[in-house]
Amino acid sequence: MRGKMLFAFTLVCVVIFVGMLIFGLQPSLKALEDQGYSTLSQTADLMAESCQEILSSTEKTSYALLWFDELYSVLTQSNQRKYQSSYLNEMSQLRLCVVNMIPDNRQLSFRLYDLDENIVVEAINNLAEIDQEQESEWIQMAINAGGRCIWRTEHQVKRLSDFRNTVKVLSMYRVVVDINTFKPIGIMRISILEDELTAVVNASKQEGINRYLVDPHDGDLYIFNQDEETDGLEAKFSSIGSTFEQLSNDTETAKQQGVIISSLENTDLAIVFIYDNQFFLRTLPFMQTMWTIIAVLMVIALLISSVASVSLSKPIRDLAKTMKLVSSGDLNAHAVIQTKDEIGWLAGNFNRMLDAMRKMMDDLKETTANYYEMRLQALQLQMNPHFLFNTLDNIRWMALKHKDEETADYLLAFSNLVRKDFDFRTFTTIEVEMETVNDFIVLEKLRFADMLNFCAMIPAELKSLMIPRHTIQPLVENAITHGFLDRSKSLTIFLVIEVKGDTIVIDVSDNGTGCSESQMISDIIDGKKKAPHLMALRNIADRIRTYWGKDAPYGVNFNSDPDMGTRVVITLPVESEIYHRDMNE
Repeated sequence: MRGKMLFAFTLVCVVIFVGMLIFGLQPSLKALEDQGYSTLSQTADLMAESCQEILSSTEKTSYALLWFDELYSVLTQSNQRKYQSSYLNEMSQLRLCVVNMIPDNRQLSFRLYDLDENIVVEAINNLAEIDQEQESEWIQMAINAGGRCIWRTEHQVKRLSDFRNTVKVLSMYRVVVDINTFKPIGIMRISILEDELTAVVNASKQEGINRYLVDPHDGDLYIFNQDEETDGLEAKFSSIGSTFEQLSNDTETAKQQGVIISSLENTDLAIVFIYDNQFFLRTLPFMQTMWTIIAVLMVIALLISSVASVSLSKPIRDLAKTMKLVSSGDLNAHAVIQTKDEIGWLAGNFNRMLDAMRKMMDDLKETTANYYEMRLQALQLQMNPHFLFNTLDNIRWMALKHKDEETADYLLAFSNLVRKDFDFRTFTTIEVEMETVNDFIVLEKLRFADMLNFCAMIPAELKSLMIPRHTIQPLVENAITHGFLDRSKSLTIFLVIEVKGDTIVIDVSDNGTGCSESQMISDIIDGKKKAPHLMALRNIADRIRTYWGKDAPYGVNFNSDPDMGTRVVITLPVESEIYHRDMNE
């Protein structure tokens, strides 16, 4: 049996290993490719943001130039004052402002056109004329765009300083609006070399990845950074031009073709990465090494598990046999501790659990026996008072026979009071508890007559609520015992019962002789001190804590003043599960 289990375990391990090789490699490669693609996409986005920052710097320069009054004055009065000295002075000031605003050589050209496309102002011009028809189209586009900047690419432009070589230029066009009429009065153009952008693209190169700054405007795909290293890829890159817009909007298709595109805002320019789909698998040798290590570890794990299964099987089987005996009812079974490892620790705990179970069974038997003995004693106690009650009834009838109704009433009250003391239920209703209080008051009036007054205010709907037995009567008895220290004064006891929220409030107060040691008595009630003459209050407080716990918001509150009398307030829950459990029993 053990050999079969070991063979099955080995077979399962082999199947798991083969499954990891088959189903684990492909997801790992896919995850590697996704991670690499995400990293390249973030790199392309960062490059696009850097290029966008260069263009934004030029746009901010154009915004700053709009604050100069000379710009508007030159445009609005170019025809009337063209040869006046004041006009020429404003032209010079405007050129000086432009030179100061554009201190570096990135903006190679600044031109200001009127609406007839005539050059009004030209500053730091390092470029030869571009195609007039093409520029006329761009100027019109700038007018249609309102105050928004537009960028256009000028591919074959010569420098004035070097006519033999052409340069690629990016030009920003924006309309100048009259600040009073809000109507277009001219067009501003600022041009920069594309080298400013291609320098960002070519800043960090990586083997296997070709990076381009492209312009797909008008259906042509123009490559800016077409240098010696990427010269052979022009044909391949141009083949993507027909689907450039599709690839820009379809990330999955671009990913399948090994293309990443990140466009620059407000321009037709884009950063494009082209990579080989096998680029991300360069870490495959590392993965092969990783899988080899996993295979070796699996073999070692199989050997260790085989040895461990043999050494662990016997103690486990013995423990299982002992558990089976216990489950069949043999609590005298005992597990043999053979090792000092976890199995031995488990066997020791199992033995301690059996010892605890046996002790619990013995305690349960003893408790059950005590319970039935107490029930028998309770039944006997219920039988013994019959003679006492019969005797009291006979004496009462003798008093009635001699027409002594007062004595008969006292005997009836005493009989009722004693009869309720033999009720062994834990809880009772407020109505039944008040019957006990009234019988007690009848007996006490025999001593104090009109010197004792009792006033109770209990709403009728509260009389059916459950409370612990002997809760109100001891309070009334304490009020009489301690309130009549001065026998020359009458004593009035007030009882008020009300419900506040989910709490029954029993308020017993008197106008008798109070005490100045209110805090000490509160400590006695809370169990912090002892005093035999206050056992009734202590007993009530202890029972409340026993029924509902020390942290429950119920209990006994004592307050006394030598001049004002004594007040005791008891709080109890309106509803409690133990009320119903006691009634059912």
